[in-house]
Amino acid sequence: MKKSTQALVALAIATTVGSVQASDFNYNFVEGSYSNLDAKTGGISADANGFDVRGSYLIQPNIFLRGGFGIFDGDVDAFGFDGDIEMDSWQIGAGYILPINRKTDVFFAIDHEERDIKLKSPFNFKDDVAVNSIEAGLRFKPITTVELFASLGHFDAEGGDNDLGFKLGGIAELSSKVGLGISYEESFDLDTSRVFVRVAF
Repeated sequence: MKKSTQALVALAIATTVGSVQASDFNYNFVEGSYSNLDAKTGGISADANGFDVRGSYLIQPNIFLRGGFGIFDGDVDAFGFDGDIEMDSWQIGAGYILPINRKTDVFFAIDHEERDIKLKSPFNFKDDVAVNSIEAGLRFKPITTVELFASLGHFDAEGGDNDLGFKLGGIAELSSKVGLGISYEESFDLDTSRVFVRVAF
């Protein structure tokens, strides 16, 4: 996490000059979503559904805070044995915005996430996983009422595991404050598909 923080600070300092131009993107919003999680690793596969809430808040012209939490449950197959899985998660982070023009923003962020995973009968197993990440992303508006976004990230999990991941998605603005979006995320053999409503403020 220390290295990720140092990298973000260095990048913010290096790009501050000329980066305060206005753009058409709002970083003050709350999202509520229905999500599907699909995980496969070794002889274990899991499929879970649930809800999550995410939000972002601009604290300086180019700096934002973000966070969220989610609750998921579903089925797990471990080496031919079926069971149930539950996962609760929360995330907190901060980011730096580099506007390119009114229709394009680049952003950089660091996050910390905690995952509480429970495999229920017949496994009765519990594990808590902490994940630190650094992300570089792009927000782009091809037209006024549509936003596309994409990002790449490096994820470091507790225990020394690390992985590269990505996120893709889009939002259709239903009004100046409300948008409907979809996204797909992948990291650590975990695929997450979301359908969400975003409310700006």
